[in-house]
Amino acid sequence: MFRVARFNSFVFQKMMDYSEDDFVAQNPGADHPEFWHADLQAHMYLRDFLERNPGWMDEYKMAAERAGAPAQQMSVKQLKTQTLHIIDATSEREGRFAEAIHQDDGNSAIGYWLGMIGVDPVRHPATYLMIRVARLVGEHVVMCLKGHYRGSRPSIVCPAIVPLFDPPATPSFPSGHALQSYLISNVIAGALLEFPQSSPPSNEEEPGAGPLYDLAKRVAYNRVVAGVHFPCDNEAGRRVAYQCFLHLKNIPSFWTDQDSLKARVQREFPHYAS
Repeated sequence: MFRVARFNSFVFQKMMDYSEDDFVAQNPGADHPEFWHADLQAHMYLRDFLERNPGWMDEYKMAAERAGAPAQQMSVKQLKTQTLHIIDATSEREGRFAEAIHQDDGNSAIGYWLGMIGVDPVRHPATYLMIRVARLVGEHVVMCLKGHYRGSRPSIVCPAIVPLFDPPATPSFPSGHALQSYLISNVIAGALLEFPQSSPPSNEEEPGAGPLYDLAKRVAYNRVVAGVHFPCDNEAGRRVAYQCFLHLKNIPSFWTDQDSLKARVQREFPHYAS
């Protein structure tokens, strides 16, 4: 958004009579609008998430490790298997090139969910905020886990892997795209239970079913095709996303209160709410 400088704004100050009582509004009106900048407002729910789940790091480490390990902790056999999956996946680059490039930016990736559900940030502010909360919480969680494991990117491990674009400067394990993608799909499918053919997973082993999860899987797999993630990075991200979803469901302001964000999402999309 472009900002227009108001070079002459100070002139209006000279026109005011400050001796009168009515130089300010007599009735300032309502409070600030309930929904504001979604990226920033999401931090309120991140605070609630961290306060309510102080032991999340240990739980999520266990979930990630049930999927695999960072490159430096794999056996040679495991590393070869993971690397061959990436090399085989490069055959799909031509068909996925444009979307893999577009989804490299997290904000651009979110547009795929907005388009699938039909979310307009202005008309559906609660749904848009819920998606942004999932992205922010997922980003916080995954960056803490990445910092703990410090897993090498595939191209560092195997010179035969030439990434489609420069790998991120962050560690590889778990995949942030996978964790955030599955978490977004989890909260949407969990809130809108009548969304066609989509249902959230009932346990960590299940990836969830339907278009929302097909989208999450595709976004995550595009990172393998691009050569910037091992398959086990994605599996770890998916499993952590499930555990994260369980914790988010216990936050009253986000999920369980009568006037929670979930309830507002259901009012915005009543035809998808149960």
